[in-house]
Amino acid sequence: MNRERAIIAAFQRKHLLTVKNEWYRREIELFFDREIQWEGKDLTSELLLFENRKITAKIIAKQSGIVAGIEEVSYWLKKQGLWMVQKKEDGQIIHRNETILMIEGRAKDIVKYERSVINLLQRMSGIATYTSQLKKKFRNVAATRKTVLRFLDKKAVAIGGGLTHRLSLMDGILIKDNHIALGALWHLKKLQNINSSFIEIEIQKPNEVLIIANMLLPLKVNAQKILMLDNFTPHEIRGAIIDLKKARLSDHFLIEASGGITEKNISQYKGVDVISVGSLTHSVNALDMSLEIIH
Repeated sequence: MNRERAIIAAFQRKHLLTVKNEWYRREIELFFDREIQWEGKDLTSELLLFENRKITAKIIAKQSGIVAGIEEVSYWLKKQGLWMVQKKEDGQIIHRNETILMIEGRAKDIVKYERSVINLLQRMSGIATYTSQLKKKFRNVAATRKTVLRFLDKKAVAIGGGLTHRLSLMDGILIKDNHIALGALWHLKKLQNINSSFIEIEIQKPNEVLIIANMLLPLKVNAQKILMLDNFTPHEIRGAIIDLKKARLSDHFLIEASGGITEKNISQYKGVDVISVGSLTHSVNALDMSLEIIH
């Protein structure tokens, strides 16, 4: 098995997260429609700004990091009839006080959309930056479905160099603890000959690794087989990998580690193929930015 090729096939779907795909464009539009609707009528601008005054503004970084969200913001601003120039591309390093975008249009429109645009750029850039930091300590870092902005969060992880993992429940078979509690492992034969990107089983106890591996091994499927070692300590991970090698099973499975893994301990999880980290998207810090009027 070519492990790197198998990892990409099972865990990476960033090629789908582009404005070229209609469903992803709709996701962007839903985000901004919701934001603008929640904001309501901008009473301050309506009462105090000239109706058709044109201005030029710039969005600048207040912190260094990896910028993300440029494609999404550019698509939406252009759809609103605003003129803009990208000074940075998704995935590029940005430094404090660097200009990210230049925007020109009606003052009322730019001021009205300012917060929603910056919110998205800040969140996606924060995720991309944190992902990039974790990748320096472990090569293959994946997102989970613990997201706030779902596909937009996953896109930010990909921009930071991470793996998206599943975008939805339809992307693969992932048998987790609750499925197992409800008897799913007794029905694995139903997956025979299934065409899926992967079949993965969550394992919570070290003594279950070989048992579940031997249950999954005989399945004839067009899918990558993955064992998820959930909440294993680094010592337990090493033991599981040794056991799989001794049983000559390691070449048949990808190994994913998950649960309790942070920036401080991620480098201890050696020997696994992928580490999934919920904190990439559920509690990440935004990268500070602001909009300034030029004239």
